[in-house]
Amino acid sequence: MSSVGTSIQFVERQSLYASDGSPRTATDYVFRVNGSRCVVRLHWGAALTLDGSQLSADECVLAARTLVEIKVEETGELPSNEVLLLDSGAMDQVAQRLGWVDRFYRVSVSDYSSSIEEWKRASTVPVSKLPPLSADQKRIVQKLGVTEEDYQRGLLAGLYGNKRQREKGRRLGERVSEVLKTLGGAYRLAEVLWEGTRLRWLVRIETPETIVGVPVPFELADDAVDSGVRSEVERLREVILSGVGREDLMSKSPRA
Repeated sequence: MSSVGTSIQFVERQSLYASDGSPRTATDYVFRVNGSRCVVRLHWGAALTLDGSQLSADECVLAARTLVEIKVEETGELPSNEVLLLDSGAMDQVAQRLGWVDRFYRVSVSDYSSSIEEWKRASTVPVSKLPPLSADQKRIVQKLGVTEEDYQRGLLAGLYGNKRQREKGRRLGERVSEVLKTLGGAYRLAEVLWEGTRLRWLVRIETPETIVGVPVPFELADDAVDSGVRSEVERLREVILSGVGREDLMSKSPRA
């Protein structure tokens, strides 16, 4: 079923609260889809863009509506009386549809850390702008013996660190995509995954035969992406070509 011709009307936005009255880290967006009720639950972190700002209220509604359209097209059914989760993974799909890739890139981060600068940045954010805590997080705060505000600022610093790492992955993905374009449309970048415990990026690429994972050491990624050192850009190109089995296109000249 195509979303064309499907009536999707925004009804209201509902703030969610935990049993103790504290705000949760998600908001429900209620729609009427061809007369049936449909709810999209937007997670707080998914609405945080790479520059650290939140999507506007109108953009959140648009993102939620777009997810409904995507689900209609994917399943061929109307998503009635169910909750669609708009988390970071779903936001990647939405970003692709809305042309927001420069704000949300398809990057997975399994482990990350916060820099001193990110902690300083989080420390200056007004209390009213800090991420809300769920009931479970409040219990963790009590066990740790820290203040809720300190814990919230730590969460925010972590989100900043996550976004910074995702931005690195986005720029690495751009470099990899440039290489894949020279191979034709049969090769496509599927995912850029940061493996913090291994200090490397894993680039997943769709080839005509299968999906391959190409490991890229973080030093190579930093030099090729951040510094733009020509020799390292070429080295990254050869790593990608070798990973997808196209050694025939690699440089034949010996390395110094």
